[in-house]
Amino acid sequence: MTAPIRPTQSDVAREAGVSRALVSLVVRGEPHVRPDKRAAVQEAIDRLGYRPHGAAAHLAGKRTQTIGVLVPNLVNPWFGMMITSLQAAAEGAGLHVVFSAGTAGATNARSPREDEAERAREMLSGRADALILISPRLPHEELESLGSTAPVCVIGRHLQSDRVSSVQSDPVRGGALAAEHLISRGASSLAYLAPLGPDAEEVAVHRADGFTSTARRARVPVRRQDVPIAADPEELAERMAALVRSGVDGAAVHNDQLALAVLTTPAADALRGLVGYDATPLTAFPSIALTSIDQRSDVLATGAIEAIDGLSQGRPARHRTVAPSLRTGRT
Repeated sequence: MTAPIRPTQSDVAREAGVSRALVSLVVRGEPHVRPDKRAAVQEAIDRLGYRPHGAAAHLAGKRTQTIGVLVPNLVNPWFGMMITSLQAAAEGAGLHVVFSAGTAGATNARSPREDEAERAREMLSGRADALILISPRLPHEELESLGSTAPVCVIGRHLQSDRVSSVQSDPVRGGALAAEHLISRGASSLAYLAPLGPDAEEVAVHRADGFTSTARRARVPVRRQDVPIAADPEELAERMAALVRSGVDGAAVHNDQLALAVLTTPAADALRGLVGYDATPLTAFPSIALTSIDQRSDVLATGAIEAIDGLSQGRPARHRTVAPSLRTGRT
């Protein structure tokens, strides 16, 4: 869905022949504006059909210059990488970042989704002007509701929304890069390990689809395996041993956490190649040197900050897809 183009405060300013700052003052109902200027701005608003964006009004009223960042947990190193990248991008824009992390497992009566919703509400109740959610669990309707009250951008998930922006690394291309690498190393039978059960996240399915379609075009067989991120070590070792016995000699996994677990199994020695996902710092250590897909956290962070800035100025939501890259290691 293409977001409709609607007039912005900058459009109103050009139409009225005044500054955007003055338009903002009129929209907020500030009293210290000359009557003739106020009239000119109001006439331009009426001609263009401009309506204030809820996000812009939110920022104008609070002005804490702070963006709240929500992550599912801090167990996955990629979430920490994203927070660091967002801090750098926000600092460059003169903004501050505060973050809130959930827990990797259930520790209270609330579900992960309920916990995320509560943390989002707490952030917007006074600590932050805007919100960035990394790999959120919230359904589309709840994200839309948040976007009606504040500037909101989602990282790691593609949305079709006029209110909430999104930026993600192309998951299909990421899966394709992993398959291409393994095939280039001479692998003749591949496996893709990820949480691919009935409740699988959309991004996990898209990565697997990119991997599978690329391998099949090269006439290389693929086995998709539903494996949890926190897989039991013994069960994972048995699963990998069975795959190798069946002829699998190349594997890719959903993220670096799972890739490192696979790397410790005895069967990993029989693989021609192993590819992780996220290019987290630990996997680059010389003793590990895991090949991994880099989602470009720096580019994602810059895109998210720019999207928040656009929403705060009344511009429509934007949806951007970033090209991932392959960081080649020993595997």
